[in-house]
Amino acid sequence: WPIDLGLAVFPAATIEGAGGKVRFDAGWAGVMLCTPSLRAGHVRLFGCLGPEVGLVWAKGIGFDENLSEERALVQGTAKLRLIVPLVDPIQLHAGAGLVVPFRRDRFRVAQDDGEVQLLFGPAPVGGSVELGLGFGIP
Repeated sequence: WPIDLGLAVFPAATIEGAGGKVRFDAGWAGVMLCTPSLRAGHVRLFGCLGPEVGLVWAKGIGFDENLSEERALVQGTAKLRLIVPLVDPIQLHAGAGLVVPFRRDRFRVAQDDGEVQLLFGPAPVGGSVELGLGFGIP
């Protein structure tokens, strides 16, 4: 059974709220166990299941008091992958998947009147679409 190693780093996203902004960055790594491939010629199709762990960083900008937070990111992932060989050993990888966060940390800011505003909270289930290049190891 093949093993899939993954690494993801996301570019910063900024959310405005309560008189300032919060910049979010995220990155994670994962190890998944994959099913044996279904083959059509050199094209392979298979499924993978496993955990992903990483960090989410949040940094306040423009508030009276700017705070920074780091939170652990822990999620389970199930993916369907397609691999098409291009020029040995380079391969085209495409995939789609479901992500279930095991930790659902929410990021909030307190307004001047004491009311708390939710800026970000992960959904109970998310989706992913992937397209990339990889190297085949015999």
